[in-house]
Amino acid sequence: MIMARLFLTFMTCTLCAMVHAQPSYAREIGSTLVSHRNDGYQYGRVPSNQFGTSIAIAAQVLNTGTEPQTNLVLNIAVAAPGPANTLSLTQAHPLLDPGASVTMEQLPAISGMEAGNYSVDYSIASDQDPFEANTANDSTTRHFSVDSDWFTLDGFGVHAAADIDTASIGTDTFTGGEDHMTCLTKYRVTNPLRLHGLEILLGNNTLPGGFVIGALYDTTAALAGDLTQPIWESKPEDIGSEQILWGSRYIQVFNPFLLSAGTYYAAVTLYNYGGASPLRIMDDRTVEQPDDASLVHVPGAGTLTDGNAFAIRLHVAMINAVTEPADPARFTLYPNPTNGIVTFRSEEHGICGIQVM
Repeated sequence: MIMARLFLTFMTCTLCAMVHAQPSYAREIGSTLVSHRNDGYQYGRVPSNQFGTSIAIAAQVLNTGTEPQTNLVLNIAVAAPGPANTLSLTQAHPLLDPGASVTMEQLPAISGMEAGNYSVDYSIASDQDPFEANTANDSTTRHFSVDSDWFTLDGFGVHAAADIDTASIGTDTFTGGEDHMTCLTKYRVTNPLRLHGLEILLGNNTLPGGFVIGALYDTTAALAGDLTQPIWESKPEDIGSEQILWGSRYIQVFNPFLLSAGTYYAAVTLYNYGGASPLRIMDDRTVEQPDDASLVHVPGAGTLTDGNAFAIRLHVAMINAVTEPADPARFTLYPNPTNGIVTFRSEEHGICGIQVM
């Protein structure tokens, strides 16, 4: 009995030592930031006219070892579609104590952001490089896109497939949310855009039979829970087998209108006939967003911050990409600009002639 007790004590102490073992030299990159307005919001697709003269790029570095990290250097490489905004940045930090972290941020100047995909590579180095046992977490890569036609908070289709953290939320998430549950995504418009429609990505377990209503809201009213005065609202749009197959629903704005500089919530209200046809919206959780970036409004429960980056997308055109008639209510073309199909729409009846110069 005594021998058994001694053996158990020895095994327990060995296990404790294994659990609490900590390397002497270890560091890692934690959260990262790529924000075109330096406001914490990290959009997956951004129209080029929404950029200013700089972009915020940052990373959190943690010392997870038992010894200090000295002469720490953060290296950032931005790969752009062309040479104009291809950047190489470094930032040094002299001493990072064990258990401490530091956020290192750069605000590089940019100009004329070209349409296409961008990558941001982060890596760290220090005097302790030869002693670093695990280098896998010493580097990471972020992605974003400059897009002439789409403004999206989510980065589905932009993030590297291995990095994507996908969730969804919908009519079966909250009690009382079966009908008239609203999901909202925040958009901060720097320069005017013309809104042509919304696109929503449907989550798994969505069934045909329900419908959605798209809308655009003033942020003050939306944050107060007042969804009675939309800036724009669509007609009911059915969710059928075709939309389930595509994984999305496009909601057209039949009279495209101007989004002036300001902040808006793009929203969809979900209806599933009392639970008969569940409806879910994709939520991109790959990159952490501010609490008010995506909201949920449930009747009886108020406004909740359960979302991160709902896939409620703005289909837009940059103003004056092509000179348009002075009366856009009577004649519009969209998307503009585009390298694909363009649609001309006239409020006048009869035969029209179009001349491309």
